[in-house]
Amino acid sequence: MIYHPNLYGAGLGAGLGDARADLVSVLATFMGEAKAEAWVRSLETLIKSKAEQGAKAAIPTIKTEVKKTVQPLIIAALAAGGLGLLFGVIALRRSRRRS
Repeated sequence: MIYHPNLYGAGLGAGLGDARADLVSVLATFMGEAKAEAWVRSLETLIKSKAEQGAKAAIPTIKTEVKKTVQPLIIAALAAGGLGLLFGVIALRRSRRRS
Protein backbone atom coordinates (compact mmCIF):
# COMPACT_ATOMS: atom_id res chain seq x y z
CA MET A 1 0.00 0.00 0.00
CA ILE A 2 1.29 3.45 -0.91
CA TYR A 3 1.18 5.99 1.88
CA HIS A 4 0.03 9.40 0.74
CA PRO A 5 0.04 12.06 3.48
CA ASN A 6 -2.85 14.00 1.92
CA LEU A 7 -5.13 10.97 2.03
CA TYR A 8 -4.14 9.35 5.33
CA GLY A 9 -2.54 12.10 7.40
CA ALA A 10 -5.46 14.17 8.66
CA GLY A 11 -8.43 11.86 8.32
CA LEU A 12 -10.73 10.49 5.67
CA GLY A 13 -11.54 13.63 3.70
CA ALA A 14 -8.21 15.40 4.02
CA GLY A 15 -6.90 14.94 0.48
CA LEU A 16 -10.12 15.23 -1.49
CA GLY A 17 -9.53 18.88 -2.35
CA ASP A 18 -6.28 18.00 -4.12
CA ALA A 19 -7.87 15.43 -6.43
CA ARG A 20 -7.39 17.69 -9.46
CA ALA A 21 -3.71 18.23 -8.70
CA ASP A 22 -3.25 14.51 -8.10
CA LEU A 23 -4.91 13.66 -11.41
CA VAL A 24 -2.79 16.19 -13.28
CA SER A 25 0.41 14.87 -11.69
CA VAL A 26 -0.46 11.26 -12.58
CA LEU A 27 -1.40 12.14 -16.15
CA ALA A 28 1.68 14.36 -16.53
CA THR A 29 3.91 11.31 -16.21
CA PHE A 30 2.33 9.87 -19.37
CA MET A 31 1.46 12.88 -21.52
CA GLY A 32 3.35 15.87 -20.15
CA GLU A 33 2.30 18.68 -17.82
CA ALA A 34 0.70 20.98 -20.41
CA LYS A 35 -1.34 18.25 -22.09
CA ALA A 36 -2.46 16.89 -18.71
CA GLU A 37 -3.59 20.36 -17.60
CA ALA A 38 -5.49 20.87 -20.86
CA TRP A 39 -7.10 17.43 -20.66
CA VAL A 40 -8.24 17.92 -17.06
CA ARG A 41 -9.55 21.41 -17.89
CA SER A 42 -11.55 20.02 -20.82
CA LEU A 43 -12.86 17.23 -18.59
CA GLU A 44 -13.97 19.78 -16.00
CA THR A 45 -15.71 21.82 -18.70
CA LEU A 46 -17.49 18.71 -20.00
CA ILE A 47 -18.64 17.72 -16.50
CA LYS A 48 -19.96 21.23 -15.81
CA SER A 49 -21.84 21.40 -19.11
CA LYS A 50 -23.41 17.96 -18.59
CA ALA A 51 -24.43 18.95 -15.05
CA GLU A 52 -26.06 22.14 -16.36
CA GLN A 53 -27.89 20.20 -19.07
CA GLY A 54 -29.15 17.71 -16.50
CA ALA A 55 -30.29 20.46 -14.17
CA LYS A 56 -32.11 22.29 -16.97
CA ALA A 57 -33.77 19.06 -18.09
CA ALA A 58 -34.96 18.36 -14.54
CA ILE A 59 -36.66 21.75 -14.05
CA PRO A 60 -40.03 20.81 -15.65
CA THR A 61 -40.18 17.58 -13.66
CA ILE A 62 -39.43 19.40 -10.43
CA LYS A 63 -42.09 22.03 -11.18
CA THR A 64 -44.78 19.42 -11.80
CA GLU A 65 -43.85 17.45 -8.68
CA VAL A 66 -43.92 20.59 -6.54
CA LYS A 67 -47.25 21.61 -8.03
CA LYS A 68 -48.74 18.16 -7.34
CA THR A 69 -47.45 18.23 -3.78
CA VAL A 70 -48.19 21.82 -2.80
CA GLN A 71 -51.53 22.42 -4.52
CA PRO A 72 -53.60 20.17 -2.18
CA LEU A 73 -51.94 21.81 0.82
CA ILE A 74 -52.84 25.28 -0.44
CA ILE A 75 -56.43 24.20 -1.03
CA ALA A 76 -56.61 22.70 2.46
CA ALA A 77 -55.17 25.87 4.00
CA LEU A 78 -57.69 28.04 2.14
CA ALA A 79 -60.53 25.76 3.23
CA ALA A 80 -59.35 25.86 6.86
CA GLY A 81 -59.10 29.64 6.67
CA GLY A 82 -62.60 29.88 5.21
CA LEU A 83 -64.01 27.65 7.96
CA GLY A 84 -62.18 29.73 10.55
CA LEU A 85 -63.70 32.91 9.11
CA LEU A 86 -67.17 31.34 9.10
CA PHE A 87 -66.74 30.17 12.71
CA GLY A 88 -65.54 33.65 13.71
CA VAL A 89 -68.50 35.38 12.06
CA ILE A 90 -70.96 32.99 13.71
CA ALA A 91 -69.33 33.47 17.13
CA LEU A 92 -69.38 37.27 16.71
CA ARG A 93 -73.07 37.28 15.77
CA ARG A 94 -73.95 35.08 18.75
CA SER A 95 -72.00 37.26 21.14
CA ARG A 96 -73.73 40.43 19.83
CA ARG A 97 -77.19 38.88 20.16
CA ARG A 98 -76.57 37.98 23.82
CA SER A 99 -75.43 41.44 24.82
